[in-house]
Amino acid sequence: MEMYKKAYERYKEKCKKYGIESIQFYHFIHHLTEQQMELMMDDQ
Repeated sequence: MEMYKKAYERYKEKCKKYGIESIQFYHFIHHLTEQQMELMMDDQ
C-alpha cells in the first residue's frame, strides 16, 4: 500500500506543477495500471 501512496503523492506533485486538478485517491488507485505505477515510480 505504501507504494500506492507514494505514487499518489508523486501524481499530486505533477498535477500541481502543471496547474491541473488531481483526482481523489480512490479514483487514482482504481484506474491505475501496473505499467503506470512503474513509470510513475521511475520518474522520481
